Amino acid sequence: MPPHPPRLASPHASHASSVLVSAPGKVILFGEHAVVYNKPAIAASLGLRSYAWFRAQPAGVSPSLLRLNLPDIHRTTIEFPLVQLAAVSREYYYALDASDAMLRPSVLLPDAERALEPVLSELPHSAVRPAVLAFLHLFLAICPKLPALNVCVRSELPVGAGLGSSASFSVAVAAGLLALASSHPDIDSEAKEEVDPAWRVNQWAFMAEKVIHGNPSGVDNSLATYGGAKIYSKGQLESLNGFSSLRFLLTDTCVPKNTKRQVEMVRTRKMRFPSVMDLLIDSVENIVKECKAVFRDIAQGTISQAEMVSSMEALIEMNHGVMAACGVSHPSLETVRLVTASHGLQSKLTGAGGGGCALTFLPPGTTRETISAVATQLSANGFKCYETEVGGSGVEVRTQRSVDSGNEEGEQVAVLAAWEEFAARPLVRDGSGGGGGGVDGLNAYFESS
Repeated sequence: MPPHPPRLASPHASHASSVLVSAPGKVILFGEHAVVYNKPAIAASLGLRSYAWFRAQPAGVSPSLLRLNLPDIHRTTIEFPLVQLAAVSREYYYALDASDAMLRPSVLLPDAERALEPVLSELPHSAVRPAVLAFLHLFLAICPKLPALNVCVRSELPVGAGLGSSASFSVAVAAGLLALASSHPDIDSEAKEEVDPAWRVNQWAFMAEKVIHGNPSGVDNSLATYGGAKIYSKGQLESLNGFSSLRFLLTDTCVPKNTKRQVEMVRTRKMRFPSVMDLLIDSVENIVKECKAVFRDIAQGTISQAEMVSSMEALIEMNHGVMAACGVSHPSLETVRLVTASHGLQSKLTGAGGGGCALTFLPPGTTRETISAVATQLSANGFKCYETEVGGSGVEVRTQRSVDSGNEEGEQVAVLAAWEEFAARPLVRDGSGGGGGGVDGLNAYFESS
């Protein structure tokens, strides 16, 4: 079925006491490496998601803090005294035009980062610095009133696997802060309602991606915001018309990938064997065009679902074959292909190759027994498997207001129990496709309150 549109907070839903946001990762379906040479690629949202829970600090609690908990990044928990952040906010953020902060973080980041150094120097590990800096930039720019918050961000996405984990983080944080902020000083209430909320989330997330990566394409944050499948070509994105979400088994080979090295390997081969490599790259472009045609035909009703499945299986097999000819496969990826092929399923690398992840198409009707058998065999090779949806929904926001129920103490106990479970329990999905305990507990809490 087509992805749902982003589920965002109402523009009138200010003063929420608690906000839960989730945003998907992304995978490349077709077009790896050819996109470097201005050929189109097809990317889609991934059912593995990041979750961000924002809780307002109860009134009267002192000192006023911004507390950020990142259990999946070196178990980081850090507290920022708001009085310390206020000085940075006044000097570098409050008088900013929103477009400057949103689209050109270079306008303020160097000076603001130096001003934040006393806080950043307390981080337990350098690897967490980009995420924390992006979070602080969003917080200071979107929330000039500096609300006291407890924030916990978790992710089902393996970091560094080419699955858009940083964009998923950025979208979840941006959407949550925008839901909490009643207004931005540079956006009046009328203008606020005229602007598409999803567009605003996407732009702020793109800004955060610039903080983390420097010069991102914008593809990852767009997919994390809007979901679905997109064709990326020469810096432009268009929806893949007719595409409905599909089931895949994602396999993380746990072999570290090096995108820069793989891109350079293809470039070297192209310089040495231009006539051969040009044909291979053109073949990848044609695979993308064929995929686009398949879903166009589905939308027009000129082919059946069975024909779509057959075409997808063939395109997946061909795409991987071309990538292998380009030299970017890996023994671990070939093991995934052999294991899944023995069960009648087609697989391909996704991303740069040389390790990293593989996608296995699960056509409608694939039995639970087959999926379990494949996952067991792949796990025996040291791989991690996730049954997931590709091309599903984008960012989703759920808000919760404080309710005077006469049982504040009981409400606080329930909140803390759900919070502790969310921060501690695994989020990864098990073989049945169900969510981890932390997500289940959090969803149950929001549904009951």
